[in-house]
Amino acid sequence: PPSLRVTNWPAMNDPSAIAEVVRLRLLDNPPTLGQLIDRTGNAERVRGELLESVRMPPPLAPPSGLPLVPSHGLRLSLGEGFVGRADDLWRIHEALDILGHETPRVVALEGGAGVGKSRLALEYVHRFGARRHPGGWFWIDARRPLAPQWYEIVQALEPKASDLHHLEQRPGGIETALTSALRALDVALPPIVVVDDIPEPDAGVPPKNVQHFFPAAGLVPTLVTSRYRSSLASGGSIRQLPLAVLGDSASTAMLSRNVDYQALAGVDLKEVCTWVGRLPLALELLNAALVHRAFSPRSLVERVGAVETTPLLDEAMAALRPVVPEGTLRGATEALAMSYESLPESGRIGAQLLSWLAPVPIPEEIASAFGDDVLGPGVRAELVARSFLTRAESFATMHAVLADFLRSTVENPESQIVDAAQAVLSVFTPERTRVPTEWALLRAC
Repeated sequence: PPSLRVTNWPAMNDPSAIAEVVRLRLLDNPPTLGQLIDRTGNAERVRGELLESVRMPPPLAPPSGLPLVPSHGLRLSLGEGFVGRADDLWRIHEALDILGHETPRVVALEGGAGVGKSRLALEYVHRFGARRHPGGWFWIDARRPLAPQWYEIVQALEPKASDLHHLEQRPGGIETALTSALRALDVALPPIVVVDDIPEPDAGVPPKNVQHFFPAAGLVPTLVTSRYRSSLASGGSIRQLPLAVLGDSASTAMLSRNVDYQALAGVDLKEVCTWVGRLPLALELLNAALVHRAFSPRSLVERVGAVETTPLLDEAMAALRPVVPEGTLRGATEALAMSYESLPESGRIGAQLLSWLAPVPIPEEIASAFGDDVLGPGVRAELVARSFLTRAESFATMHAVLADFLRSTVENPESQIVDAAQAVLSVFTPERTRVPTEWALLRAC
């Protein structure tokens, strides 16, 4: 700052002169830093944010040449925007380390929809991966076809491996090839494998073993996310880490992050957090709307006390009842509705269209295929800024609960489903099936 730049300061080896500067400044009786923060009325919030930033390891970029699946990269870290989960990050780190090499190193994050399981797993990879897992970062979406994803890991570790069809014809198939490739790794350079979103079993059907989704579970550090309590992995038990909604201070920090302090004066954000059940998904959407001034903090609090219902809310609550944690349905659904209704019309239509492709990663090329007049770069940027989409290098994702909600708002679903199918087919052309460099995109289709 100019006032510091032009001052003739004492030399650092002249403590008496430095002390005199301090003494003269104190004669003016300036307020302390704590007093200045207290004047904002947000001392507790600031204290919580400072402590959180100290406890949270920063994200690090993957080392050069690191085997990576998916090859186009993971979703990006939220950086300083990831709050309230420092303890959970360290729980994962300790669990994977303490289990050691004698027992299967499988850790399961278990909790309801929208509590942030996938985000926590992703932030663990970004923040501990470069430090603890230099052998590779491998992400498996348990709701997508598994064999092609296993093959991507084999190919990342052994670039000259035979194609998937030939490996599946060998004894043991792709499962044996995957296990062999991972066994060949240097034990001093362990990878990390995330098996995300293991689906709940159908009624009356026993849950599938974790090794159904990843045959080498436990052979290397493995982190899984699921809404139900996992079954036992062969050879030992899974270390289960239940994940609840955020605490009061963490949820308040998440809701108020980057929101103007003056706009929050006299606003009871804890009431809003309780209203949405301290559910991270709802808090993230509301925070993005507040930051972009889609509505004010005061109008948000006023909505908490409202009792009116609408056909949109009734239908949305019916759609989300099976997946939203008990006791949070009304507030969480209204939070989604408020965020959705505050989008411009083009954003609402774009979000609805993409919801038919969610929750699997949506390649940028498919999103572009809807056309700039429907889902142009500006609309996609708006959806990212408002947390309806999370962007990575060449694709975006939408949370499953949010996608369920958006689909419930569509008046003519058949028309949108046709539009989504045509967008996918325009990318998945016969010519591309003959070009190996396009196969990763076609698998995504």
